[in-house]
Amino acid sequence: LNCRAAKKSQLTMALETSIKYCKYGIKLLERDDQDLNESWKNQFTLTYDLHKTLLEASFSSADYEATEDLFKVLEEHAPNDFERIQVHLLRARSSELQNNYTTAIASTSKALRLLQVEVPINQDEIEAQIDMLLEGITQALNGRSINFLMEAPEISDMKILSVMGLLHEIAVTSHFSGYNNLFRLTGLMLVKYSILNGRSQFTALSLLCYGTCLGCKTLNYQEASQICGIGLQFITDAKYTRSSALSYACYATLGFLNI
Repeated sequence: LNCRAAKKSQLTMALETSIKYCKYGIKLLERDDQDLNESWKNQFTLTYDLHKTLLEASFSSADYEATEDLFKVLEEHAPNDFERIQVHLLRARSSELQNNYTTAIASTSKALRLLQVEVPINQDEIEAQIDMLLEGITQALNGRSINFLMEAPEISDMKILSVMGLLHEIAVTSHFSGYNNLFRLTGLMLVKYSILNGRSQFTALSLLCYGTCLGCKTLNYQEASQICGIGLQFITDAKYTRSSALSYACYATLGFLNI
């Protein structure tokens, strides 16, 4: 009952009430089972739901001290990779709001590892990966113009979209925090996913990044400008106009000359 009441309070943004219900529910579990560790064994779903709801309410109320302990608890007890990814993402956003971008990137990288995707952090590795990706993108295009993405099918595979969404999260955080090479790397990774799988709400940002990166590497600014122009066409596509990824791509366009 306390868990239900907490979730209902959270929906109406009565966050303090939600937090009180969650804490009381956890205390009741601890009392009934003599030990909270026993609650995790005997009433796992309820115990997990109470802690997760408490985390979400604490995050929404900007109680970051409380969320840090809850992140550790939920990472330890998450029942599957999907739940772990949700915890890592929430931790990343909490870190961003505290201007702790390094932790935010590390948390999103952990989520990507659960999907078998590795993003290097070492600068030498990032530079090497950028060069490899530029070459790999050329090979994947196989003589086609990047313009083919305008008519490419929509990506429907949820795992691929999840990976691209997480890469987009790192790209955004990297851009705002000045990690320009990591921004380029994740943008190029998104380009390759688009070429191999089709277009999505993340294609615009990836093409803007690809054009800029190619221009810096090859000094072929005419080709770079054409690629960025194709990326801008995606921004005006009615299918994506409400996408947060597209909104960010519009913003990022203004800063590309400084990257």
